[in-house]
Amino acid sequence: MSRCRFVQPKIVRLPLTDGEWIDVKRELSYGEQTDMYAAMRKQFGAGTVPVLDLTLIGRARMGAYLLAWSLVDAEGTPVPVSPAAINNLDADTAREIAAALEAHDEALAEEKKQLTAPVSATNS
Repeated sequence: MSRCRFVQPKIVRLPLTDGEWIDVKRELSYGEQTDMYAAMRKQFGAGTVPVLDLTLIGRARMGAYLLAWSLVDAEGTPVPVSPAAINNLDADTAREIAAALEAHDEALAEEKKQLTAPVSATNS
């Protein structure tokens, strides 16, 4: 039986400090990845080649991965994930979410590496 080569939609809950959490896509599909990379680029005029804009990387990544979170506003009301909410995060929280997403990606890459590593034969 051959392996499934399509991303299966799964949600992973990642912990943040103070008991907070984020729910993220376990894995991005090819289309989601290319949309995320496109969102990291900015075009500086008609006919110019889009270039990577470092100010957009974190927001594009969060926008691609984030599905839900436990974050609330000053009155304690839950705030849905949205581009506006991501833009209004305090810098420390944005860095914490970015670090959690980076660790998530690294863990997934390691898991995939383990699954695809060839089994070495041992001589007995």
